[in-house]
Amino acid sequence: SSSHYSPAVHVKPAEPENPESVIRVLIVDDLSTNQKVGAAMVNKVLGKGNAAIEYADDGVVALRKATERGHCYDLILMDIQMPNMDGLECSSRIREWEKGRPVSEEKYWIVAVTAQNDNEDIQACYSSGMDEYCAKPVTLTSLKPKLLTFKEELLKK
Repeated sequence: SSSHYSPAVHVKPAEPENPESVIRVLIVDDLSTNQKVGAAMVNKVLGKGNAAIEYADDGVVALRKATERGHCYDLILMDIQMPNMDGLECSSRIREWEKGRPVSEEKYWIVAVTAQNDNEDIQACYSSGMDEYCAKPVTLTSLKPKLLTFKEELLKK
């Protein structure tokens, strides 16, 4: 018979001790370099292996990923200036979608990541439903407090 046992097919991926403790993160940025830098910082602050990270390279993809399977992330790092749909519109649409969700579902924690950092731009981020704001270039020093605030909120739940 040709059904040879292949152990590689049956090996399950390593799972964290407690899957519930894994923080699901969506990084939205049209530049893959920024995605990688964001992922490295998230892993550094939250601990490697504690974050399951996915990517979207514009607001259209991010909106689909954030809404097609219910609330499937805990944290979204959202670039503002992107092609097709910017971060402000994407966040507004996610918040609109959330209004129709069961109250028991936790809302997304959305952190704006942008090079625009005057008061008007910052206000626009909050008006679109974002929770936090982080100016580019993002550094570990600037992002860490935002992620720790998010983590504290998560632990309260």
